[in-house]
Amino acid sequence: MKLKLYSIVLFMLGLKAMAQTGNHVSGGYEAVTFGTVSLTTGGSTWTTERSATPGFFAMSGAGEYDSEDFQTYVDGYVKSYKQSEFALFVGGANHFRGIAVTESAGTDTYAAAWIEGDPSGNLDPTDGAGGAHDITAVTAPIKAVSAAGQWDWLHLEGSEPQVTALTFIPDMSDFALPEDLRLVGWNGTSWVNLSGDIGGWGNTEFSLLGGYITNGITALGIGTVETPLPVELISFTASVTDCKVTLDWETTGEINLHHFEVEQSQDALHFTKLDQVRSSQVEGSGNTYTYSTTQPLGTSYYRLKMVDQDNTFAYSSLQSLTTTCGAPNASMSVYPNPITDAQALVKVGYVTSYKGKAQLSMMDLSGRQRLYKILTVDGPGTVHLDASQLPKGLYLIYLSNLNGQTLGKTIKIVKQ
Repeated sequence: MKLKLYSIVLFMLGLKAMAQTGNHVSGGYEAVTFGTVSLTTGGSTWTTERSATPGFFAMSGAGEYDSEDFQTYVDGYVKSYKQSEFALFVGGANHFRGIAVTESAGTDTYAAAWIEGDPSGNLDPTDGAGGAHDITAVTAPIKAVSAAGQWDWLHLEGSEPQVTALTFIPDMSDFALPEDLRLVGWNGTSWVNLSGDIGGWGNTEFSLLGGYITNGITALGIGTVETPLPVELISFTASVTDCKVTLDWETTGEINLHHFEVEQSQDALHFTKLDQVRSSQVEGSGNTYTYSTTQPLGTSYYRLKMVDQDNTFAYSSLQSLTTTCGAPNASMSVYPNPITDAQALVKVGYVTSYKGKAQLSMMDLSGRQRLYKILTVDGPGTVHLDASQLPKGLYLIYLSNLNGQTLGKTIKIVKQ
């Protein structure tokens, strides 16, 4: 939706209106909208001052800032004036980290910003106590807090006891299982549970994690009610050279990690274990690993299963590669040929080095597909096609991958 200029009001807060330049709001100022402003339109960046006296993009009444692609956001602070439901489209360091307040009395004023990095550092500019929120200071049942980042949470006006909120979290797959994740809040001395017994709606990028933000909370983080996963994956990459795939990964904090399992898939759903790689069992940072394998024709997906000493585990994110390496020459046989009404069940046997999803097709000479079957190919196989309803004529049978690439030769078959 287009930016409605008449809906934007600059509250000068006793200073000069020029403090808002372009899509940036300087410290001590705010730009308030009473309509809908698209953060996506025009490809601009939206930023505010991050300091003890920050700048704000603010909303009042029916005002809202909208991110149509969840890739654009305000790199800084967004404020809501007395709204019962509102979305704070904040982020930073090239990451969207929005907050949606789904239930509020509509009597108070709130603001937030995403702060990338370990909350234990002096990172929260609005915290009068210095901004250091020690992630080792936790209150049961919380056992650990992620070092990925935090939301600076400001309750600026009113005394509402709590609001209900959902957050869009970073990838936490190497930190905790979804059911163990909790939204946590900094109460001035420790991180406390805000989610009750409810876990996350996933543990990957943009998964939702909700909770009840109570009065007195000054920052939000991501915690877990279980011991953190045995390893933090710093990087995981896949590359291919001369049809040979190389997987490289680097870890830190290998606490009781036993081994990695390298898994491969052709559909990103069903995975096969390729091999097992022993952990170096060094708890410091900079542990590096390399694993090589052959790449089947087409697209393959790779992931790591990271297994602890007690058999608890977590998965890495997926890496995918597409190649034309080792294009197989499938051989096929058909019986009977020719087909008759008395013998209309066609038996097709195939042998191919291709592995993955494939399609067996039977076409007429006009190029129209008359029969087909979707297969999962993993070595030799046999398929039957019922040609009883086909008219007499010449047909073509061939095997292809789901990208349409023919595997081997096409066979002619006649129905008499």
